[in-house]
Amino acid sequence: MKRVVFYASYIAAALAFCPAQAVSPPALKPTASPVAAPAAIDLLPDKVAYEAGTFFLLVDTGHGTKPVLKPSGFDSGTSGTTASSEKALRIEALAVLPSAIGAGQTGLQALSDTMRVVSRILNSVHTMEGIEYWSASRRVMRTLYAEAYRIDSPSKRSKLPDPLAPSSSSGDSQLFYAYLRDLTFGGNVMKYEVHVGAGFITMTNENVSTVKYYLLPLASPGNMKSGILIVPCSDGLLVHFLSTIDASDMLEKRVLESAGNKALAVLGWFAKETAAAGLTRKPELPKNIEEVKRIN
Repeated sequence: MKRVVFYASYIAAALAFCPAQAVSPPALKPTASPVAAPAAIDLLPDKVAYEAGTFFLLVDTGHGTKPVLKPSGFDSGTSGTTASSEKALRIEALAVLPSAIGAGQTGLQALSDTMRVVSRILNSVHTMEGIEYWSASRRVMRTLYAEAYRIDSPSKRSKLPDPLAPSSSSGDSQLFYAYLRDLTFGGNVMKYEVHVGAGFITMTNENVSTVKYYLLPLASPGNMKSGILIVPCSDGLLVHFLSTIDASDMLEKRVLESAGNKALAVLGWFAKETAAAGLTRKPELPKNIEEVKRIN
């Protein structure tokens, strides 16, 4: 398939609080531990045109759970596929968010500071409340998460505050639950895990409650998963997002369009948070995935 790159004064960064198939978490993992922050161009797929210091977004949608936009030097975290997973709808994005200061991460202290900020953002569920996405069916912007907060357990669902300073040391992981009330998929309990590696951070999630598309059951518990990889680079942040979901052929176009636009909304949320923290430049993210160039 042909790769097409989308450049603009926008930016996209990935997060995936969107669905995926019941396989091992799709976040990627490095083939070797980095000794220093790499340049973003060194992690992008071969033959991709990229100019350092610019916003970059490459997207792909299709079927199956295998990543198409895998960054160089990283292997897929998925293990094993089934016949049904090969039919799963896939939404994938690879983005570079240029550093706000231009120089990027040039030393261990700068890298450590970036990891600390990114870990805090990924653990800040409440900041997702109120974000909007483009509703293709209504042709208007619509609230994505009317409610978003951390909870103590799937059964009690008592509201908890987000941690102010979550761990960001290599090897650390945080597992937590969150309640997200989506105006399309309804209120759902999600399980998240944030893992800090040597020079990268991953976040995976899966549904604990049954997800419905309006009144239609869409995914039973554990049948929706997403994975995000974030790598601080010398010139900004590289973000890879992969989400897959099983859906009937009848619902395929609607679910893919809805989930795709919601993925863009979450990417925009992450980019806005990293810009507010002084890590990246302020973005202008496209709202409609149908208007974003991608792999054909």
